[in-house]
Amino acid sequence: MGLLTAVFSILIMVVCTLVFPKSFFPGQDFSDIFTRLSSSGGFFILASVAVGTLYEKNEHLLQELRNAYVGILEILAKYSESTDRYTKGHSVMNFKY
Repeated sequence: MGLLTAVFSILIMVVCTLVFPKSFFPGQDFSDIFTRLSSSGGFFILASVAVGTLYEKNEHLLQELRNAYVGILEILAKYSESTDRYTKGHSVMNFKY
């Protein structure tokens, strides 16, 4: 999604530059404008890939943390059920997240 946003931002920037070239780059020729647009476009794409990668890594770590939390709760529930016959079956957990 971040890469798509970066490409869309580059497209908007190119269209605005082509429509209003004097507003964005006064007194410069086309080759200099092209160089600046391509360098800023490359930066947008690299930044979006970096942010997307970090987001996916963060989501993966968060999912691992949730699984560990559920595992700890299951262990504690089984321990409390094993010590007393009366409480057997009272700690059944149904997690939906």
